[in-house]
Amino acid sequence: MKKMFIALAAVVLVCATSCSGLRTFQQVQGVSITPDFVRLDINFDNMQPLGETTISIETRTYLGFITVLDKVNGVEYDRRNQRTAMLKGDGLNIRLAGNLSKALVKVLDEYPGADYYVVTSAKVETNQMFLGKEQTKSMTIKAYRYVHR
Repeated sequence: MKKMFIALAAVVLVCATSCSGLRTFQQVQGVSITPDFVRLDINFDNMQPLGETTISIETRTYLGFITVLDKVNGVEYDRRNQRTAMLKGDGLNIRLAGNLSKALVKVLDEYPGADYYVVTSAKVETNQMFLGKEQTKSMTIKAYRYVHR
């Protein structure tokens, strides 16, 4: 038993010393060649409006938690062919209520060359029923392209 303990202690000692290593750090003072401040001025003279479109979804909710998506952009929703889209930017994400990301595909299909999308209005129509509700969510989005001048 004593020999087994000595052998185990030797293995642990070898493992512990083999994990250590020598690290050398060297700091050299340098000069940054990147600018401290970058500014890009964009106004509406640089923007070309491409158009405006409205996206919408129609849903039914039963018992407060069972939601059925009926129509996307006025067309019956096909559950087998699901397409979604998201609008993202640096620090700014357009938050879409509910399943409006499924309807957003229409905007990207109509204006594929747009650089900026601006939500101009959002509307929710609710028809309250007994133990359920029907809801229509719509959003108007304008598309712009950046013009180099």
